[in-house]
Parts: sequence; C-alpha cells; structure tokens
Amino acid sequence: MLRKDVEEMVQLGKLLKKIVDKIFKCFGRILGIEIVFSRSAKKDCDIRGKRLINVGAGDWKCRGWICLDYSSPWYASMHKGGQYIEYDIRNDKLPFADETVDAIYCSHVIEHIENEYIQSFFLECHRVLKKGGILRVCCPDAEFLWNASQTDNSYWIWRKILLKQINVDYANMRQVDFLVREIATERFLDYISGNGQDYNEAFLNKDMDNFFEYITEGLTYDPKKAGYHINYWTFSKVKDTLIDSNFTKIIRSKYAGSISEYMKNKMYFDKTFPEMSLYVEAIK
Repeated sequence: MLRKDVEEMVQLGKLLKKIVDKIFKCFGRILGIEIVFSRSAKKDCDIRGKRLINVGAGDWKCRGWICLDYSSPWYASMHKGGQYIEYDIRNDKLPFADETVDAIYCSHVIEHIENEYIQSFFLECHRVLKKGGILRVCCPDAEFLWNASQTDNSYWIWRKILLKQINVDYANMRQVDFLVREIATERFLDYISGNGQDYNEAFLNKDMDNFFEYITEGLTYDPKKAGYHINYWTFSKVKDTLIDSNFTKIIRSKYAGSISEYMKNKMYFDKTFPEMSLYVEAIK
C-alpha cells in the first residue's frame, strides 16, 4: 500500500473517531450525563503527590483535586452527595499550611463577593501556594462586556435562554439591561420589576469604571441570593488586587490557555461561559 494511502486512512480514522465522540456526547447531554472517553485519561498529567484545589467548586469533580465550597440554600442541589470541604471565602482562611499547594483554580466566584474579601482570599492563595505555584482565576470580563454593549448587536443572544427562564421578554432588552444584569443582578431585577432605577442615562454619560462602581455600590453577598453578581472585574482590577496580595508575576490568560499543566484539560476547566470570561493567572 502506498504511503499516501496509509496517511489518508489514518486521517479518515481520526475523522470517524471525532464524529463518534460527538454523537456519544450529544446522546449523553440528552440523557443528562457526561460521557468521558477512557483514552482522554491517558493525556492527563501526573498529579501524584500534588495538592490541587478548586475554590467555589459547586458540583465540579476532577480526579486528584480537592474541592472547597460554601453551603448555601441557593446551591444546595449542587452539593447533594458531593464531597467538598466547607469553606467561607468571606470569613475563613484556606485550610492548608504555608507553601503546600501546587495549583488553585477559582472559576466564576469573585463576581459574587465584595472587594475586601477577594483581597483576603488572594493573600491566602499566596500564603498556601508553593514557590512557582499558580492561581488561575476566571470571571466575567467586565471590560469586554462593556465594549460589546456599546453598539446595537446580537452579542447577548446567548443569554436568551436564561431570560426566558425568569420570564423576561428578550425582545425588549437593551444593551444596558444585559450589561447591568451580568454585573449587578439585583439592580436589573429591581428595574424590570418596576421597583428600581433605569441605568441607561448613567450608561451613556459615565466612563466604564465609574458606571460599574455606580451600579454595584452597596451590593453585598447574600447566601439566599448566592448566584447574584454583585461585583465587577476587569483585568486591571484583578491584577491590582493580586499585586496588593503579594503576587508579582501576573498574566492575562486565554480560554484553555493555562500555563499550568494541571489546568489544561478542557473537559474540566474553563467550561463556564467562555464567551464572556476573563482568565488571569498569578505565579508565586
């Protein structure tokens, strides 16, 4: 058999394998389960002897990772049968000794918490990480969302399903309404219920940081509304907070672009709304 024929058969085999994978994954989603192919495990890095933690993990599970989360009525269904260490980011220190952790993953958590507690949390991350250890933070990218909302366009169409679930008419939503909902959930809900302020004038007349400060002013974490966003984060704001927490090596990352070998698997990492997410990594 000619070499060209062999190469074509190999490529065809790879294509067929991808097609079969997609069919089984789609079938799994219909059944409400996640199908994991055993061959992907062969690509996992060696985590023996490593301490890896996910803060604010919810129902997330990954072999070898220690999950930390805070019990609240809002996320009670996610914690049923789950194994995690109880941890309150607003009040607790990380339950690990100094320089004993290799990597920390924190995905879509900091937008739910006030600035001062995130500052304390980052300080704790710096304390427990080993030299060379990496903290990866993912959250809504407030600067990108601000820029995407400056003109009439269809960016926010991916939020249509959520709005239907809370009986909001997508057709009547303005760009500013989507933006406020993503940054300051309670302000948006108050407005659409007729009990809150219309932020369009502020949106038109304030610069980005002043607008975000304005709509989040006075918002605090409430366990009964734990899923609400009460804070905004741009790369500059995350970076400044990390610097104030003793980190000196900080980079703006990308989706699935971690510099840590432990946080590269797209099956487990960066799965929450990549279309709007900011990724930042700090190296101790």
